Amino acid sequence: MNYIPQPQQSFNGLAVEFIQHNSELWLTGEQIGRALEYSEPRKRIFDLYTRNQEELDRYSCVLNLRTQDVNGHEQRREVRIFNEEGVMVLTMLSSQPKAAEFRKWAVQVIKGHRNAAPGFSIPKSLPEALEAYAAEIRAKETLAQEKAALEAKALADAPKVEFAKQVERAKDSLSIQEFAASLGIKGMGQNNLFDWLLTNGYLMRSKGKGTPLPMRQYIEAGHFQVIEKAFEDRHGIDRLAQKVLITGKGQIYFTKRIKESLEPIGDESHA
Repeated sequence: MNYIPQPQQSFNGLAVEFIQHNSELWLTGEQIGRALEYSEPRKRIFDLYTRNQEELDRYSCVLNLRTQDVNGHEQRREVRIFNEEGVMVLTMLSSQPKAAEFRKWAVQVIKGHRNAAPGFSIPKSLPEALEAYAAEIRAKETLAQEKAALEAKALADAPKVEFAKQVERAKDSLSIQEFAASLGIKGMGQNNLFDWLLTNGYLMRSKGKGTPLPMRQYIEAGHFQVIEKAFEDRHGIDRLAQKVLITGKGQIYFTKRIKESLEPIGDESHA
C-alpha cells in the first residue's frame, strides 16, 4: 500500500479524511467537493479538473483506494487525489461560497502535518527565516499567476464549452419540417422555413420539381445532410429520392441566424 489513511479532521462539522502519500497530505476530489457543498461533489470537481487538466495534472495523481459503494460494500477503485497546490487551484477556480474558507483550513492542516514531520526543521537564523518566508511568498505569487492564467483560459474556452454542450444536446439530425416545429417561432412553419433558407442562399432550387438542395459549402460545413434513397415510381422507372436533414450543428447555426434576422422586427413592434 503506497498511502496511509489519516485520522479524520473536522471542517465546519464535516468529517474530512486526508490521505498520506509520499509523506504529504492529499485529498480526493469527492472530499473537496463535499466540503465545498456541491450537490454532486465528485462530478463537479471532476469537471473542474477536466477543464484545467494540463495544470492540475502537476498537482494530482491516481491511487487505487479502498472505498465503499452506495450499498456500503467495500471495493477498490482508482481515485484521483490532490496535493496542497491542487487543493488551492481547485478552490480558487470554484465559485462556491465556502471555497476560500476551506482553502485556508485545508492548507493549515497540510502545513501542520508537514511541520510536524521528522524532516522539518525550524529556521535557526534570521537569514534562514527570511529565505523561508521569501520562498512561501514566491510560491503564493506563482499560484496567483497560475490562477490568473487558468481564469483567462476558462474565459476564452467558455464559448467553445457552451457550443459543445449545445451540439451534444442537438446531436440528432432533423428534417426541415421537424426543425421548423422545434423552433417554436410563430409564422416559421415548414414552408416559410424553406423560403427563408432559399432566400438567404442556404438552399438552391434543383432542376424540374425536385427538392431544393443545400449549397455545397453548407454541406461541407456540417450544417446539412442529404440522404438518398432509390425507389421505383408508378411507371416502373427507377428514381432517386433525396431528403434534406439539418444536423445538430446546423440546428444551432440556423436557430441563431433566424433569431438574428427577426430581431429588427421584434424591436419595431415594441417601438
